[in-house]
Amino acid sequence: MDLSNIALDILAFVVVIGPLILIHEIGHFVAARMIGVTVLEFGIGFPPRVVKLFTQGGTDFTLNLLPIGGFVRPLGEDMVRPVGDETVDKERIEFEKRQAEQSKSADEEGKAKRPIKTKSLMEAGPWQRIFFMIAGVGMNLITGFVLFVIVAMSGVPQLVSARVQVLAVAANSPSQQAGLQAGDVITGLNGEKVETSQDIDDLIGNRDAKEIKLVVKRGEQELNINVKPADVALISESGKVIVTDVSPGSPAATVGLKFGDQIIRVDNQDIKSNNDLLKYNEAHLEQEVTLTYSRNGQTGTVKLTPRKSPPAGQGPIGASIKTLQTDPAYGLQLIDMDPVTRTVPLPFGESLRKGLDDTVKLVKTVISAPVNIIRGTLSVQDARPVSVVGIAGMAGQVVKNASDNHQGGAPILQFAAIISVAIGITQLLPIPGLDGGRILFVIVELLRGKPMKPEREGMVHLIGLMLLLGLMAIFVVNDIVNPLVLR
Repeated sequence: MDLSNIALDILAFVVVIGPLILIHEIGHFVAARMIGVTVLEFGIGFPPRVVKLFTQGGTDFTLNLLPIGGFVRPLGEDMVRPVGDETVDKERIEFEKRQAEQSKSADEEGKAKRPIKTKSLMEAGPWQRIFFMIAGVGMNLITGFVLFVIVAMSGVPQLVSARVQVLAVAANSPSQQAGLQAGDVITGLNGEKVETSQDIDDLIGNRDAKEIKLVVKRGEQELNINVKPADVALISESGKVIVTDVSPGSPAATVGLKFGDQIIRVDNQDIKSNNDLLKYNEAHLEQEVTLTYSRNGQTGTVKLTPRKSPPAGQGPIGASIKTLQTDPAYGLQLIDMDPVTRTVPLPFGESLRKGLDDTVKLVKTVISAPVNIIRGTLSVQDARPVSVVGIAGMAGQVVKNASDNHQGGAPILQFAAIISVAIGITQLLPIPGLDGGRILFVIVELLRGKPMKPEREGMVHLIGLMLLLGLMAIFVVNDIVNPLVLR
């Protein structure tokens, strides 16, 4: 166990993730002030309390021992659940007593202040309470959006390729009929320069596009080839899993895998997608496997051992892979040869659009994860719940990788944006103890015309919290035994 890595993970969690949790609570605090709810305490960190920093507007601002975010405690709440009328009355009396003492002191100093009228959260209307509970989520989404915009303005990595090569041409496809051949290099499309296969996707647009005009290099020749899309979508061939990068010193590099190699099989399992290879490797960590590959039409085999704890930014075998599919309209398989990455800052307007797009896409991805698991398009491993230990480990990997590769703060901000949005969406889950569970109770109140007794609702939230803590303990153990590795 590397103590330096553990220390980095803890520091990264406190510095990167802690503020995101605090921002969530700031959203609740601002919303409480807006709807007139009395906030007894705004805590930085989690109890036990270390010191009361100051009192402002009747709210005690405190510094607590555990530096993992913060909390807001409005009148009538105990940070987790509503409390009974007796406790509310007691807290109200204590709050008003402090107000009276402060007013008396202010009168003596000639700085008289108007006493703050108390209002518990349960005294707020249903829609006000929903606003209070959803405000934290809103702050997380806004924060994620702002961070995505900053990342876009600081520079977006863009893949640049020396050449886009035709890897294969489907039989009887429009591309074959037009004369395209495997090995051709596409340098232009419809009068535009082409640097990557993504450029071609962007220029083609929708699949009912008109004829495309390609500029192709074949050896020393430069050809102009026009290709019409198929009238009926072609049947897409099975994906080819291609090695797009090999990390120095990795198992893949040791056995001589190279850019452009096609992974055909691992042991006796055929490989037709990235997910096939990733799942097999993760199920055989620290076990020797036989990998069958194709290079320039020749088939070979190598033996390697997927690593359980690879360096940050690498997978078990240290090879980046990509699944290539036959284009259903033109019958092409393309690959980016000799790829390099450059960082391109975007103008403010484009950064705003990209920030919004990234935020919306991430929200959709998180929400659709359960459906995609059922459909089989997302592995359980990739969508597994992560504890604070797992998040700390990922944060440490991101910080270390950014430092080792001299990437500056952009990858860290990108990671923080993703976590901020994830925190917000997770809090919306209709689970007792979370904001979504609280909102669910208010919706039930609106439907039945009266609220549930605070004691009963509080008991439900307490039970929900205990179950969540139990699940979190399981997730913590899983993250320790089977640590996440960022790819």
